[in-house]
Amino acid sequence: MTISASLADNIWEAAPDGMLLVDDAGAVRLANAEACRLFGYDIDDLVGKGVDELLPASLRAGHLQHRRTYREDPKRRSMGVGVRLLALRGDGTEIAVEVGLSPMVLDGVAHTVAAVRDMTDREIVEAQLVDATRRRLLSDERERVARDLHDTVIQELFAVGMHLQSTLSEVESDSVAARIDGAIDEVDNVISRIRAVIFDARRVEEQTDVRDEVVEVVAQMTPMLGFEPNVIFTGDFEAGLSNDVVGELIPIVREALTNVAKHADASTAEVSLAIGDALHLSIVDDGRGIESGAPKGNGLGNLTRRAVILGGELTVRVVPEGGTALYLTVPLQAR
Repeated sequence: MTISASLADNIWEAAPDGMLLVDDAGAVRLANAEACRLFGYDIDDLVGKGVDELLPASLRAGHLQHRRTYREDPKRRSMGVGVRLLALRGDGTEIAVEVGLSPMVLDGVAHTVAAVRDMTDREIVEAQLVDATRRRLLSDERERVARDLHDTVIQELFAVGMHLQSTLSEVESDSVAARIDGAIDEVDNVISRIRAVIFDARRVEEQTDVRDEVVEVVAQMTPMLGFEPNVIFTGDFEAGLSNDVVGELIPIVREALTNVAKHADASTAEVSLAIGDALHLSIVDDGRGIESGAPKGNGLGNLTRRAVILGGELTVRVVPEGGTALYLTVPLQAR
């Protein structure tokens, strides 16, 4: 089947994305109606405009270098994989976009076809999904803590109270019996307070400590990972951590999960944060693992530098069963 010029024009106009034909100098030579709508220009104003002008001013210098790099190795690919791309509309507003590039030679001159998709609606949906995931992870963690308190701590305290109660009949000293009786009352009071904590944990809508921020990062990384990591918190977080510690810890969690998403080809991961004699963070995945030895690459280098800033120690090693384990230990005096 031979496609006529008029049919090709119709296909170009029917494309669901904004379509731009950009010459080697970076000027728009052809645009479809969707591109005009997306960028907010009439066709006469859009054609002839430099493609760099369709980006926010702060991104233009970098984009110019990206265009030069693309000219050296033109091929079909997505633009800015893993990076949030922004376009500048004619009215000065910025919108999130997704861009696909494809080289084309016309009359012996190199051109690039750019398919630009408005990501505004998708970003809204993704933000809602991130928020829903965060809320569910928080709810799951609160429920786990409440369940542990009820099934373990309360039951053990109840057993202690029963044991004390059984010894009362064997005590001959009135003063000792009175002290034991007081201890039994205190155990009952502790059980009551723990049950109140359980109630509050199941009722509260938000947490504002470091656990909240860790869960937020995990929720944000879930779409990129393709699965939802398991999150575990252990220890007393009520005293909180200093802003300096949290300011380095959260980027470490984000950087580590980004490395998993980019390099590990993993299907599961577990993020564990514990406070005991020190602050302990572990992130373990079931991916390909890393080469045995010291951390390599910019990502792991950044993690190591942040650990040094915290006065902590970072280790990364291969998991024998398959995968990579990252461990961070920070002295509690940094709290």
